[in-house]
Amino acid sequence: MSVIKARYKIVTPMFIAGADQEDSAELRPPSFKGVLRFWFRATALPHFDNKVEEVASAEGQLFGRQSSGGVDAGKSRFSLKIDHKIKDNQIVKAGERWDGYGLAYLGYGVINRKEKNTRSYIKQGNTFEVTLFLKPDVSDKEKLLLRRSLIALGLFGGLGSRSRKGFGSVNLQSITEDDREVWVQPGTVDELKDRIKNFVKELGFLSKDLPQYSAFSEHTNIAIFSRNADSVKLLDEIGKEMIRYRSYGVDRGGKRILPWGETAQQNFKVDHDRIVNAIKGEKPDALPERIVFGLPQNYRFSSYHFSRGEKVAITPVNANRRASPLFIHIHELSNCSAAVFTLLTSHFLPSGEKIKIAVSGQEDIVFDAKVNYSVILDFIRRFPSKIQVYP
Repeated sequence: MSVIKARYKIVTPMFIAGADQEDSAELRPPSFKGVLRFWFRATALPHFDNKVEEVASAEGQLFGRQSSGGVDAGKSRFSLKIDHKIKDNQIVKAGERWDGYGLAYLGYGVINRKEKNTRSYIKQGNTFEVTLFLKPDVSDKEKLLLRRSLIALGLFGGLGSRSRKGFGSVNLQSITEDDREVWVQPGTVDELKDRIKNFVKELGFLSKDLPQYSAFSEHTNIAIFSRNADSVKLLDEIGKEMIRYRSYGVDRGGKRILPWGETAQQNFKVDHDRIVNAIKGEKPDALPERIVFGLPQNYRFSSYHFSRGEKVAITPVNANRRASPLFIHIHELSNCSAAVFTLLTSHFLPSGEKIKIAVSGQEDIVFDAKVNYSVILDFIRRFPSKIQVYP
């Protein structure tokens, strides 16, 4: 039996559910395996010449097939164990006050409007080890695909809620296969850049066509932004920059400002006006550009006095959500912290799916699912000292 061990360090607060989401946080093998599945799909597509059916077949044979409810319907060909020494004093209960407007913005859902976390989380700085026990019939090719999945998680991803927004970022410290070391963590920004470039190069043929789901292709964009700051301060800085980019601002004496008093840039004034006019009964001619950051998007207008306290929700017609195609990952290096921005451009929704604008008290307005990925690229460009890694 072959054994693969991967050691990770948690570098930003991890909101990962235990038995009770509010009062406990726990690293559980099923949660880790689910994330590993995602990165398997994302990295295996180039390996299988961008044939989705072959990726699905390989995933099912290795991880076990999933039923429609997401439960394994077939047996996995490896077992998974997580070892850690995370003590109770490293788990913070719900209700803690957070400093940082950017953190509160990126943590929407697990951090409420009063900047308090609504769920428990594991503190940054803790480490854990994942051990994969492979059955004898797991091939060398399948071992390679598993290693790539483990590496991708440690370069681009995280665990738990809001992981695409930088929370729960995990850095891969080492991988051993049958006691042979096959990965050592990068120590500098240049080393991180080179590791990512080589990793993407080794994935295989990157398709010129848009993938059907979030996966690596020629349309992928990866950049690194570093700061001489700790990981949480860097994440807060990124969150504040996203507020500057996306927010319309709050009215204060006829002036639109951001939470910390800065004048709002109003880069998406057209989006704002479309939704306000929709509430007034005017049918919008297009979807807001910001939907490319993910759905649902919900709007409330505290500065306006509408008659019925209207709310606006933008969602896929037949699905609950579409996760953001932008992955914000924080990496701790020897002398700084770095953010890895990864845009996995793909078809935004399945073929034929549409997007609706639902205004309370009005008939839904339905649009084709067309988005502009340059909106996300423009956000990444706001970090002028960033290093472009791919393309």
